[in-house]
Order: sequence, then C-alpha cells, then structure tokens
Amino acid sequence: MKTANKILEYQTKGEFDFIDITEEVKKFVRGESQIKNGFVNVQTLHTTAAIILNENEPLLLEDIKKNLEKLSPGNIKYNHDDFTARTINMHPDEC
Repeated sequence: MKTANKILEYQTKGEFDFIDITEEVKKFVRGESQIKNGFVNVQTLHTTAAIILNENEPLLLEDIKKNLEKLSPGNIKYNHDDFTARTINMHPDEC
C-alpha cells in the first residue's frame, strides 16, 4: 500500500479560531501525494485543537464559537491549568 504524509502548521488568532484547511489538503492529495485512490486521515497533534467537518459558513462558525465560549469560559479557574499540582500528561511545549 502506498502512503504519503505532510505536516501542516498554523497559528491561531485567538482562543476560538477557525482555519479552513480544505484547499491545502486537496492540493496535497491531488498533486503532491501522487495517490489516485484511498483515504485521507487528518488529525491534530494537540489536545486544545480540533478538526471539524462542516461547511465554512460564517454564521454557523459564529454559532459554534458562541457555544464553545459558553461551554468553556476563559474567566474561570481550571484545575488542569495548575502546573504545580498536575503530575501527568506534562509536555515541554506547555505553558
């Protein structure tokens, strides 16, 4: 089985940011990979990022953002942010 991979890196503009990666994935699959049939696996390597499949419709994205802000507000204390108490899943690239 033929495989190909590529790492795409992005910088977000805030806590709740959406980046449409569709064209970059299509460019890689259709051109650079030289694979004609198969599957595409897109994943994030960090726990505070997510991949969603949906239309890139601004009002929908705003609705998602508002609901994420309600679910996880930035103005409260989260236990897992206390690096003096946290002992597992620590990585050098964390704040």
